[in-house]
Amino acid sequence: MEKFKTALMNYLERNENFALFIDGEWGTGKSYYLENTFIPNEISNENNEVNSNKEYKKEVISLYGKHNLKDIQEIIVTKILSHVDESIFQENLKKGINNIIKMFDIKYLNTENITASIDDYLETKALDKIKKELSENEKQVVLIIDDIERLSDNVSLKQLLGFIRNVLLDSFGCKVILVGNRKEIKDVNKNELDAYWEKVISRNLKFPSNLEVGKEMLKNEYINTTFEEKEIQNLVELIDLASKSEDHTNVLNLRTLNLVITDFKNIYEKMENAKTQSTITRMTLFTSLYILHNINRSNILTEKAFKELNVISRFSFTNAKNGEKKSEREILYNLYFKENEIVNKYAYFSSELKNYILKGELNTEKYQEEIHENFSVNNVEEDIAYILKNFFLYNEEKFLSVLKSAVDIIKEGEYAFGYRLNIYMKIKELSKKNIVSYSKNQLDDLEKALLKKYELQISNSISGEDILDLKDFHFDPKLNLNNYKKELSRKMKDLQDKYLDEKGINHQYIQSILNEDRKTRSELEMEYREIERGYL
Repeated sequence: MEKFKTALMNYLERNENFALFIDGEWGTGKSYYLENTFIPNEISNENNEVNSNKEYKKEVISLYGKHNLKDIQEIIVTKILSHVDESIFQENLKKGINNIIKMFDIKYLNTENITASIDDYLETKALDKIKKELSENEKQVVLIIDDIERLSDNVSLKQLLGFIRNVLLDSFGCKVILVGNRKEIKDVNKNELDAYWEKVISRNLKFPSNLEVGKEMLKNEYINTTFEEKEIQNLVELIDLASKSEDHTNVLNLRTLNLVITDFKNIYEKMENAKTQSTITRMTLFTSLYILHNINRSNILTEKAFKELNVISRFSFTNAKNGEKKSEREILYNLYFKENEIVNKYAYFSSELKNYILKGELNTEKYQEEIHENFSVNNVEEDIAYILKNFFLYNEEKFLSVLKSAVDIIKEGEYAFGYRLNIYMKIKELSKKNIVSYSKNQLDDLEKALLKKYELQISNSISGEDILDLKDFHFDPKLNLNNYKKELSRKMKDLQDKYLDEKGINHQYIQSILNEDRKTRSELEMEYREIERGYL
């Protein structure tokens, strides 16, 4: 980025009568950087390689949504003339100024010759006054013309380039920076750009890694507001590591990052007591949104696979051997989880959040419940589930102490059932890997203790359905745990039916049918899929 800034300033400083083209893929932050970060006067002062006394006047125009060449010309000339002192517009110059606008109606570029100049349509006296005003005291107008690839089919790129050459560069002496995704320029315009490139453009600059722009966006959006300073640093580290991970073929997409920022604000504001939420709530919401949005927009997974996606550990897939195609889970692990401590600490692919990504619907109350079921303490590094998942980071004494606490939690049933189920399944997995030496009888007793404290699930909700079907648990096929998952799921569903009866839910449902109480009946059907299946 420093070299890129120097190249931009070198273009502005040189007495070069050409435009500059900045090329970059969509979403890489070109527009954000040039509109918000690129301040020539500041860069000139801070850059020791460039010594400038010029005062730059930056103007930005997007071609997106512009369907008429005359409109584009008038907007640009108006921006230029805004930097001309009003005293210049005296009566004797009105004719010359008006001729600028009239010129836009003249089809002066219908031939291969693009040498026609604004000088032919403007009084010399008027033009000289304007040029002098624009350049006096080392002033320089810098026009940034963005979204070249989105130029309307109704506008000839050839004619636009002629306007840039004759009017902006030759007559007004402006610096012109064209910005676009060159590979997305349509065929006709691409041919015209190639044909007239050497007449208008001096060189092509490739927009560099936009990681710095992404970091700036985070800091500008959140500093001294929602996140604490340490949390901001963690967010920067999150996107930094994700952008440098292997298998990552695209640079950080700032449109996706902006979507994450927008969604975070929308959800966080609606969460109960948002201002007093813990670091875990903030970090897991942002981290999970960031990973899920990137996965969903990359089209790596089908919608069905996305719905069933859970946080990926190094033990939930088999590593591909040399020459073998990597599985989707291994690709995603390398992209977002491998050696990314922030992701491994805070990522939690809540069913509610995945539903929000796909459909835009979120029950914030249920989402908060899901977070509390996945994290039991405010400091994630002391969380039982986190330590069991990252057992390799701890010494044996610490791990065994945490393992004992995990067993006590399962037996005592003080935490939400979803959290107890989570740590139980982790112990089961560690046992299968021979990391913990639990006998079959010990594991059976632990399972009985877990199910003894079973809690009725709202099965028609996304989270309730996922708990009963154990969708949040994915194991390496070599561990042979899939059959056990099916068996445990069946046991929980049997308990669900039993609890529906014991707690009088089934009785309420029957009474609502007999009494034609449609409201109660509808509410129960919306909460429990079992009663509808069993009685209709």
